[in-house]
Amino acid sequence: MEIMNQPPFTLYVISHPECAAGKRIATHLRQRFGTNRYRNIVGGAGVTVLFRNNSAPGAATPLPIDWNDADAIAVVVLVDRALADDAAWTRYVKGLAGEAEERGLGARVFPVTLDAGSLNIRLGVQAIRWERWTGSDLEREQRLFRELTYEFSRMLRHSLEQHTDKDNLQRYRRNIQIFLSHSKHDVHGEAVAGAIRDWLHDNSAMSSFLDVHDIPAGTSFSSIIDDSIQDGAVVAIYTDSYSSREWCRHEVMEAKRRNTDLDARAAALQGFARLALIGQDGRWMSMEDRHAVPPHEPDEHEWGSGLTAMRKTMRGETNARVVLGGRVEGYRGRMPGIAEETLLSLEAGQPLFLIGGFGGCARDIAETIGLVNPWVGSRPAWPSRQQFTRYTGDDLRNGLSMEENHVLARTPHLDQAVTLVMQGLRRLRNGRTRGRSTRKG
Repeated sequence: MEIMNQPPFTLYVISHPECAAGKRIATHLRQRFGTNRYRNIVGGAGVTVLFRNNSAPGAATPLPIDWNDADAIAVVVLVDRALADDAAWTRYVKGLAGEAEERGLGARVFPVTLDAGSLNIRLGVQAIRWERWTGSDLEREQRLFRELTYEFSRMLRHSLEQHTDKDNLQRYRRNIQIFLSHSKHDVHGEAVAGAIRDWLHDNSAMSSFLDVHDIPAGTSFSSIIDDSIQDGAVVAIYTDSYSSREWCRHEVMEAKRRNTDLDARAAALQGFARLALIGQDGRWMSMEDRHAVPPHEPDEHEWGSGLTAMRKTMRGETNARVVLGGRVEGYRGRMPGIAEETLLSLEAGQPLFLIGGFGGCARDIAETIGLVNPWVGSRPAWPSRQQFTRYTGDDLRNGLSMEENHVLARTPHLDQAVTLVMQGLRRLRNGRTRGRSTRKG
């Protein structure tokens, strides 16, 4: 049976039970890669990190690895003398290396040799030579993180490109390229870009693209820039003049355009969610219609009208709204996003839950409609806040009593807020209401 929506990347870490250093490094690898810092890349809660550091019950070696568990699977083997001298564990690791080779470039085994005795294992796979590195354990761990991050990036790139032609290995071997987008019109832009380029070349296998060095004479620099953005990751060095430079803005927009693969995102969501495409007028769009829209940088009017239309469509597709946080500065549109979404729900009589204990725009709204005491000290002013003065807690219609809405508006405890929201939703579903905040218009 085909498994839908399997994770794009899974990391296994193998260490022998008698290797104290292996346990420490494995834990730090999980802390490094298993957190949510990578969730925007691999989705969900981040990279799944699984250990194989003990023998399975009744066996001399750990559990096998399911190579069908993810689109790409990396196995980091922390090899020391204890593992190399254990015949059963050596056979186990060699078996994994052979299985990975059969699976192709979407499955890789990365031996990390921790001491001189670990070289006896002879996996036939290029190792990461920890035992040769100088410095403290912390410094060597940081270097290991860098090297593995680079190799994992290669694997993910290969998985996304899904090459099947004869130059597969050649494509995999391409260095990860960092495009250094910078402004030459202030003191720091070019200097910082040059320093990053030098560090990359001295401390990693990554290549860089810096226009002054890497655009061949006689070529169209716009074509070279756009092609280089497509082939790597972009680092925007945001100095004072950056946003005012036409080419800096072009490079950022091109990077966003190149990396907005709507078809891939829709496929990744299949089975538990759908990708909703909405036009600037708020109407639903098909994938074909969206592909036909030429990319361009929207002006402020387009941002405002487009966001308002999207929020109106969202209101029509939902049965209730939960509001918390929200910026009141540096936003796009005619007012802060949380404010406009809240106002639309109030105007439509949609059940609304205001969680103000985490601050931000939601707290300002809760204060304006009388659910929390005024803020002590100054708060940034934002447009259209005055529109909320015509509403009170009675207009929330969320199944909670006025007292419960006061608690919800001021609690800093997420579990308490979730309990109150669920309580209100249950009452709405069952047709039971409490207090005047659930009145019907």
